[in-house]
Amino acid sequence: MLLQSKMLTEHRELLRSICPGHAGRELDAVGDGFLVEFASGGCATRCVVEIQHELAKRNAATGPD
Repeated sequence: MLLQSKMLTEHRELLRSICPGHAGRELDAVGDGFLVEFASGGCATRCVVEIQHELAKRNAATGPD
């Protein structure tokens, strides 16, 4: 359970650090789900691509556990 809590905290911190840089405004967060409003579809797309890149880097640097 502790590992899941740590991962959820890391996930939230990552999203909260990236979304504002793409004109994203967090409206709500429940569990690992986020509701974010963006200025445009392009902003949302660029944001999700950056999130995916950052998660891939994090996962590559982390062991299988």
